[in-house]
Order: sequence, then C-alpha cells, then structure tokens
Amino acid sequence: MAAKIAGYSKREWQIAGVIGAIGLVGFGYLFATGESAQAQEQRKQDSAIASKISADRGSALWNCQRAIKSAARDPETAKIPNVSPMQGGGDWRFLWAPHTEQVRMRNGLGLEVAVGALCVVDEDTGKIKLLTLDGKQLVTPGA
Repeated sequence: MAAKIAGYSKREWQIAGVIGAIGLVGFGYLFATGESAQAQEQRKQDSAIASKISADRGSALWNCQRAIKSAARDPETAKIPNVSPMQGGGDWRFLWAPHTEQVRMRNGLGLEVAVGALCVVDEDTGKIKLLTLDGKQLVTPGA
C-alpha cells in the first residue's frame, strides 16, 4: 500500500505539481506579453484619433466634390472621383489631375471632357480655402 500525504497518493501530488507548474508558466507568459493599462489606453486614443482624421478627410473631400458639382454646367452628370489627400501641410488638399483622376463634366458644346481641379480645405474649420477648376479660381484664399 502506498503512503498517502493528506489523503492523496504520491502520484496525485506529482500530477498536481505538474499542473501547478504549467499554470505558473502560463500566468508568467500572459503577464510578460500582456499590454499594460497605459498601453491599452494609448492604443484606444490612437484609434479614436485615426477615426476622427478619417471622418474629417471624408467630410473635406465631400465638401470639395459638392462645390465642384455646383460649379458644373450640368451638375447631374458631373463625375468627381474620390481621391486621396496630398501629403504634408496643415490643410486637406485634393488634386484631380492627369496623374491621379480627373473630374469629368460637360463643356459648352455638351461633350463630356476631363478637367483638372484643386481643392484646399481648412483642417480646423472644414471650409474651402481654395478651389480651382479647369485653371479658373472659383474660391480664392481669404475670400
């Protein structure tokens, strides 16, 4: 008959020891690889900022597209594709040009033509600061 310690056999104590050791290793791994509360909070803030920037960029682009459509001779048929903002600077700047995508609208003869456009939107207020369409300034800075 095997000796028992506190009512358990030596083999049961060995199994419990192995399970306990595995548990400690697992806990240590989770502790070592887990994010701190500070890191989790920073990640949440970064995500919120990225969402706001994305929403602001979409709103700025939509404002430009709406202004260009309203300047077209036939707003219903004008096609203003989505473009990415240009990098750098403190304002949202959108360019429709041959190396990106151009605005398509009808000319005076009723033919659809491709034209270039540039739109600059104030990052803080969301108002258009500069708008050019086919080389003509429709909104000028300071106006």
